[in-house]
Order: sequence, then structure tokens, then C-alpha cells
Amino acid sequence: MYKKMEIPSIQLSLEHIEELDFTCPAAKKSINIGKEIIPVKFVVNIYPDVKRDYFKLITGVRYIRRRNFIGQELLFYRIAVVYKIEKLKDFVKLENSQVTVDTRLLALLLSISIGSMRGMLALRTQNTVFKNYPLPLINVSEILTSMNITDSEGIWENLNIYYNN
Repeated sequence: MYKKMEIPSIQLSLEHIEELDFTCPAAKKSINIGKEIIPVKFVVNIYPDVKRDYFKLITGVRYIRRRNFIGQELLFYRIAVVYKIEKLKDFVKLENSQVTVDTRLLALLLSISIGSMRGMLALRTQNTVFKNYPLPLINVSEILTSMNITDSEGIWENLNIYYNN
């Protein structure tokens, strides 16, 4: 659950970025995407450590082609970004296994993490069929609206992108 809390300012630093997963079966073979709609699923996992003032945000994407009702994974990519946030307890509340994060903080962290993932994914796909198809723009406000996470499983958000060769 996410709600707006009154806060004066956010003091943070980006401590660490780590690539967790990259699989791209499409890189090993020549595939023709044409004008297909390729659903891109977006994942977010949050791991706040209020005692140490660290906030780990995992973001990922999965490109899946659907043919004859069968899903074919074309690409999977996930990164972890760790932030050091001064007085994290002022922004994150942990109650009864539920995490409540200030939406302004989460919007900022998501924007940074998605931008980082976009650049890292561009580097990883530079020699694949996806080199000319960067990660689509992701509306952080829509993601925040759809999020209501009560465990570490995250949320998958469907984004439809069109590839035009």
C-alpha cells in the first residue's frame, strides 16, 4: 500500500547497481518481428532496510511474443539498485507484513532505476535484434497507481510496444 506522507526533503545517494539477469534467446537466432505487438512486462520489487537506511529496488522487463496462444520469451532483464536514504524511517512504514512507501520517494527511485535499466539494457542488446528497439517509455505515475504490494513478489505491468522494421 502506498500513500502520500508529509516530508520536508529527501537526502539520498545511489550506492550500488547490479545486473541480476539477462537472457535473450532471440540474440542467438535471426527473428523477424515485423509489425508485431510485443508485450513488455515490467516488474518492481522493493526491499527497504529501515534500520540501516538502505532501500533496494529491483526492476525488470520481460519481452514475450505470443503465437498460437503460446508465449515465447524473447528477452528477460533485471537489475537491482541500492539507495542510501537519510532517515528512511520517515518515508517507509512497516506494519503487519505490509510496507507503505511515500509515493514521492518511490516515484523518484523508480525514475532513477528505470533510467538506469534502460541504459544498461541498451548496452546489453546492442548486438541483437533489439538494438533498434529500446525499452519503451514507462509512465511511473501509472505504475504507482497500479501498485499495492504486500509481499516481495512484485507487480508485473503490461506494456504493449510496436516494432516496425
